[in-house]
Amino acid sequence: MPIEPATVDRVNARHGGAYRLAEFPIGAYGRTQATETMTVPNYLMVAERAPDELVRDVLAVLFESRSTIAEEVPAAALLDRRQAIFTDPVDLHPGAVAYYSQSRR
Repeated sequence: MPIEPATVDRVNARHGGAYRLAEFPIGAYGRTQATETMTVPNYLMVAERAPDELVRDVLAVLFESRSTIAEEVPAAALLDRRQAIFTDPVDLHPGAVAYYSQSRR
């Protein structure tokens, strides 16, 4: 069922902006065409005191292994570094900032 951008805006006005407009991909649940819909982002949370190097290493393994992970968890194939930095209202951990900064090079 497609969800229009105006609907996402109305829901966000009442629920703190937690929802995003997204495209439900072809193939998901047998879909034969992409469908615009509403989604809630998933966040990988770590303690603020987690070492920067550990956070960088976890992200590196996650993104480098997403194809293998997707064999068991198909949504892992949709992981995208360009989108992963958008975590508002949650701040990125300094180790994540370092990882994403280095990944652009």
